Amino acid sequence: MGHLHFVNEMLETGRPLHLLGRVQIRAFDDENLGLLLVPDMHLLTEQTAGQYRHSFGRSGGVPVNRAAALTDVLTAAKTAELAKFQLGDVIDLWRERANPDGLQQVVESVLADNEAVPLEHLDGFVLGNHDRIGGTNITCHPQFAQAQPRVFLNGGIQLVHGDEFDQVERLPDAAQVWVVRWLARDHEGEVHALPAMRINAVAQLPARFGVSRGPVDDMLEKYPNARIIAMGHTHRAQLTEHRGRIVLDCGAWVERCVLNERGAEPSCQVGVIDVADGVADVALYQVALNILR
Repeated sequence: MGHLHFVNEMLETGRPLHLLGRVQIRAFDDENLGLLLVPDMHLLTEQTAGQYRHSFGRSGGVPVNRAAALTDVLTAAKTAELAKFQLGDVIDLWRERANPDGLQQVVESVLADNEAVPLEHLDGFVLGNHDRIGGTNITCHPQFAQAQPRVFLNGGIQLVHGDEFDQVERLPDAAQVWVVRWLARDHEGEVHALPAMRINAVAQLPARFGVSRGPVDDMLEKYPNARIIAMGHTHRAQLTEHRGRIVLDCGAWVERCVLNERGAEPSCQVGVIDVADGVADVALYQVALNILR
């Protein structure tokens, strides 16, 4: 069971995985754990999603069936006995312009319009910044009541959303919402074709720490006992290793990415953490998608 079993199960579905990066470290004392990590999804109601060229179900204005891909991923992960967690921003309350007083109704509307998305097959959720607004969040809904950061192996593995290290998050909520909507749409209501994110998946930091180089250094400093920190939020998939410690940015299930010579395609990444006999095998994958014509 574990990582390789998951890969084999995905091959059985006929939906290929493209390996973006893989790192192995000896980090734990004869412990075993398997995790499948799904990053930002930004689910919307059909009405709101129609205002954007990029959403869970659209890429550059073209429909894509991410729900089917996620179903295959979660089914394979279950067979491989991997615990399945979503890393936050499962729903986009900002683009829904949700009112805190009617938040549960908004969440229910989003879920009703995304019945094909197999959220019930996930074992848990991390709370993201787009999952909360005006001092409240999606934990008001029973399905997300336990959404929170996750800790495994006595703090050795941390699952976080990653927004706490974003400078934009220091702005008031209203300002953050305005920035997000402005970046996504022009003044005539037409959505900008967001540039595809170019993935350079595996990076190794220099041996010496100097001035903080951003979220990776900040995370390693905040979680000094963690050997592996997994996150979402940035929509930029990357696997970074430094002195036997790993930061796994699992990317997103929205917008587009560029994978070396493969060209632009819908972002659809997952992270896998497989700890067996104390050795952690950490991998980052792009899941193949078929664009509906």
